[in-house]
Amino acid sequence: HALPSDTARMPIAIEFPEPWPLKRPLLVSLTDVGFAYAGAASAAASSASAASSSSGLLRGVSLSVSIGSRIGILGPNGAGKSTLLKLMTQQLQPTAGDAFLNRGARTAVFAQHFVDQLDLHATPTEFLAAKFAGSKDVEIRSRLARFGIVDQMTWLPMAKLSGGQKSRVVVSLPPAAAAAACSLLPPAPSGP
Repeated sequence: HALPSDTARMPIAIEFPEPWPLKRPLLVSLTDVGFAYAGAASAAASSASAASSSSGLLRGVSLSVSIGSRIGILGPNGAGKSTLLKLMTQQLQPTAGDAFLNRGARTAVFAQHFVDQLDLHATPTEFLAAKFAGSKDVEIRSRLARFGIVDQMTWLPMAKLSGGQKSRVVVSLPPAAAAAACSLLPPAPSGP
C-alpha cells in the first residue's frame, strides 16, 4: 500500500531552464494534417463507404504553437489526443498535410502512463542514479526533495509510493535537453 505523507500537500516549484533564443517564434505548425494508422487506413480503403470523410483518426487539423503559447488538448478516449502530440513532436509523420517543428525547439513529454517508465522494485534514489551515472547520492536526494520526495520515501521501493509520489519521481527527471524550448504535456484521460 502507499505510504501516507505530509508531503502530499507540500507545494513544489518546478523550474525549467530558460530556453535559448530561436530564430523563429513559431515552434510547431500543422496544416490540413490527416493521420491514419496503417491497419486502419487499409481497412477503411477496402470499405465501400471509405470514400466518406470519416476515414482516418485525424483529418484536416491545422494549428500553430508559438513561443509563450499555452495549450490544452481535451477529448474522449480514442479521439487522437496522444497521436496529435506525436505529430506535433514529429514522433509520427502525417499521412496528409504538412507538419513543421522548429529545428531549434526541444520538447519534453511527461508520459500519460508514467509508471511504464519506472522499475517498481527500485527506490527513487536508485531510479535517478541509473539515469545519471556518476551523480552523488546527495545530489540525487536533493533533486528528489525539490519535488517532495524526502526522507524515507527516497529509500522505499516505488511500488509502495502513491501515484502522485511516483509522478513526482518521473517529473524530477530533467528535460532531455538542458535548455528546453518547450515542454508538451499529454492530456490526462478524459473518458470514464
